[in-house]
Amino acid sequence: MKYPDDFINKIICGDCLEVMKNIPDKSIDLVLTDPPYGKRKDIKWDNKDNFISKIDLWFNEFFRISKYGIIIFCADSMIHHLLKNREHFYQRLLIWNKPAGSQFRGACNNNLWFSIELILVFSQDYENLKKNYEKNIEYSYQFFNARTIPSKKYGHPIKKPIELMRWLILHFTKNNQIILDSFLGSGTTAVACKELGRNYIGIEISPEYCEIARRRVNAIPESLF
Repeated sequence: MKYPDDFINKIICGDCLEVMKNIPDKSIDLVLTDPPYGKRKDIKWDNKDNFISKIDLWFNEFFRISKYGIIIFCADSMIHHLLKNREHFYQRLLIWNKPAGSQFRGACNNNLWFSIELILVFSQDYENLKKNYEKNIEYSYQFFNARTIPSKKYGHPIKKPIELMRWLILHFTKNNQIILDSFLGSGTTAVACKELGRNYIGIEISPEYCEIARRRVNAIPESLF
């Protein structure tokens, strides 16, 4: 594979650790991704042990290739794995708040709904990250309200709302910058990037989900930005 021709605005089917080896140092503006962190026991690939064993390998590549920062979704029970040995790179916590009635079945413990999802921001140079913030958008709180997506939509069981990904992209990147999603799933990050005039690199290990993501991205008109 040749960078950037085989990567920019492409959806690549493969293991992200192998694909990222071909991406040069500091050539990605932002990593924005949602790895499988082992909270859905009914899904084989959503494996807790796999998450724990590979998180350091993922972060080594994320830090190597990213210029400004890393935004990663995480369950609260997994946060200590993300912070371990990376406390000095951790910058802030954002929250996806899921309104009542939007939870999947069984998302409850002790009669308390699991109604939020954590979004952690890491950076090796926070001052540089802050300088890269998009300035021409409205102020926002550190939490974002958005309903979950029905499990059958786009053929993927775990999807992030498109408006949530737009919110993150608008606050942390500028027009024409490059965003990497190393666990693209059904393609929501790539769709949001194309809508907002950002470049994307999507990596997904499942051929089925790659095809779904490509169809979604191809259905989006070219950005007006």
